[in-house]
Amino acid sequence: MLRLEYLPQLTPLGEVWSYCNAGFYLAGRAIEVVTGQTYEAAVSDLVLAPIGLRRSFYFAEDAITYRVAAGHRAVYDKAGTPEVARPWGLARAVNPAGGLVSSVDDMLTYARLHLSNGEARQSGPGVRLLQPATTTQMQAPLVEAANGEWMGLTWFISEIDGVRLLRHGGTTHGQTATLWLAPARGFGLVVLTNSDRGSELHQEAVRWALKHYLRLTPRDPEPRQLGEDEVAPYLGRYSAVLDDVELYRRAGELYLRKEPKGGFPVPGTPAPPAPPPVRAAFCGPDQITLLDEPMQGTRGEFLRDTGGRLVWLRIGGRIHRKA
Repeated sequence: MLRLEYLPQLTPLGEVWSYCNAGFYLAGRAIEVVTGQTYEAAVSDLVLAPIGLRRSFYFAEDAITYRVAAGHRAVYDKAGTPEVARPWGLARAVNPAGGLVSSVDDMLTYARLHLSNGEARQSGPGVRLLQPATTTQMQAPLVEAANGEWMGLTWFISEIDGVRLLRHGGTTHGQTATLWLAPARGFGLVVLTNSDRGSELHQEAVRWALKHYLRLTPRDPEPRQLGEDEVAPYLGRYSAVLDDVELYRRAGELYLRKEPKGGFPVPGTPAPPAPPPVRAAFCGPDQITLLDEPMQGTRGEFLRDTGGRLVWLRIGGRIHRKA
């Protein structure tokens, strides 16, 4: 098992924003030290039970007594059948980042806590778990993230037509989730899928819900073509711990290919199937958007050092170093 202390530090603290699960691991350990409990017991006592989340669990022996949707790994051959993701569980260290097994009802109940300024409302008078000032601080932009979003605690924050939107989600082993809030409108949306390609459905569901319930329409960036000389500096391989990304030209078009390396959920886990290459297009200075499924709508940003040298491609919220 890899130890956090042996992993490389990619950038100096505060230099570049990149989503990092390890920060949640450390926060979980801090909770254990402060409370004197295991992380899972502390969350159950301080969050799950007071809110009334009765079908949210960390361990298989708890979840298995209910109907549970097994996670599935993607198969990109249209004739193939999705594979059940095994092993079922993740290492305990991952629990603060993505180990909770939950349901739509429970997640909407959790959403109400943040739409009610920290008051858990089940039946009768609410139980205050967070002070209004705390929820305000959590929902306030703290640092610029990717693609025009900001990061709060621990919400991704964006705005459409003057309406502030909060979101968080992610993918674990064969499971994908997303939670969206519009606090000013009292609106919450949860989508859970038991596939590591669930984000394709999430994107469509979120866009539909924002349009039909809030009358908000996300604006897609306008793709534009660049000349070969303009594109040339961006071509090449960009590397991260769990995958590499290659940007190349073929038949006059720009393509992006993702090559998973494996190692999740445990170091010996083999690489999952690689998705097919997808077309890409520039949509702004040092910005690209992907045009084809299964990554349609995904955006990436090229980051430079203080001397203007292209160093990183940030895509999927994580930085990849240019080889």
